[in-house]
Amino acid sequence: MFEVTEQYLDTASGFHVIKLRHGKTEHIVQIAVGHDTCPACGRVAPKDNLGELDPKAMVQGVQDDMNKSLQAQLAYAKKHGIPIR
Repeated sequence: MFEVTEQYLDTASGFHVIKLRHGKTEHIVQIAVGHDTCPACGRVAPKDNLGELDPKAMVQGVQDDMNKSLQAQLAYAKKHGIPIR
């Protein structure tokens, strides 16, 4: 199942980066904590809702979804008798 292998705050991008891994498969969760930007002009707007963010809950949701996806893939391979790489 997918496990957290590394996490850090990237101050250059303003993201809390969380790496999940299962075997050779890696999934990266990025939570914007530095600032938001206007999609039209790119103007920076500092975030003011950081107290509302729950990274553990966000990561748990991603892990649950990735694990469900993995189980579905394994079931598909088993049903059709195909090898897994």
